Amino acid sequence: MDQILGNSIDIAWSGGSATWNALMTVIQSIITMTPQEIFPDAWQVTTDTILPWFIGAGASCINMIFMIGFMKQTTNFRENLTLEVFVEGGIRIIIANTLLIYSRTIMEDFLNLATMATKFVMGTEPLKIVNPTLDVGTVLFYFVLGIIYFIGSVACAGYNLLTVLKRVAYILFCIIAVPVAAVTFVGDREMANTGRAAIKTFFTYCFQIVVIAFWLRIGTLMASGISGLIISQTNDSGLFDGFYQALNNMICMLFMTTLIKNSDELLRKAFDLR
Repeated sequence: MDQILGNSIDIAWSGGSATWNALMTVIQSIITMTPQEIFPDAWQVTTDTILPWFIGAGASCINMIFMIGFMKQTTNFRENLTLEVFVEGGIRIIIANTLLIYSRTIMEDFLNLATMATKFVMGTEPLKIVNPTLDVGTVLFYFVLGIIYFIGSVACAGYNLLTVLKRVAYILFCIIAVPVAAVTFVGDREMANTGRAAIKTFFTYCFQIVVIAFWLRIGTLMASGISGLIISQTNDSGLFDGFYQALNNMICMLFMTTLIKNSDELLRKAFDLR
């Protein structure tokens, strides 16, 4: 009877823990790799086929945008046309051309830097939740929250995986968007906001993996202490330790999913990348 009950519990919600651990292992592998290592075919098409066309389109717009910005500034009678205006315009042209020509190399360097930082933050130990031992509390948890635990663990792990994959997809888009947006630097200060926004967006999704790695390591340690706090406030002779551990696993998964979901927003606020 105990064996049958144990197998039922294992199927009902220990399967959820196994799904969570498996998908989180995949996430840990993804965030410690660069986009060109994860999806080499998509990276090659983006950089070798699509990017050159966008660079050509951006190069053809430089002169037009520069003339628009220059005309807007020279026709503004509230500002004096001084030597500083021409020097600033020359600096903007240099910045725009540099980003247009070397944007891929620069972005690859930052992606490699973010990956190295992520590996350092993550460490080498796999981050997994532990199934509790079979006791009265475990059986009680199975009958009360077993199905909810299974559905919640699968949903949370799947959402986290989609969040990480979404970041990779956004980076691929930034690879082609940043060179085009960079040509707006040759215009006036208002037009240059487009280029700044594109660069800030790239930095947000580039270093989002470092924030996710931080939460995977620190957030797991934070959540793991919840069951200890609960047990320390009770006096049940250890009969419900399994219930507390299973409840702690649920809280850990919800907590980690919330942190990963808001990692990009936290990065924007912390470094004013809005």
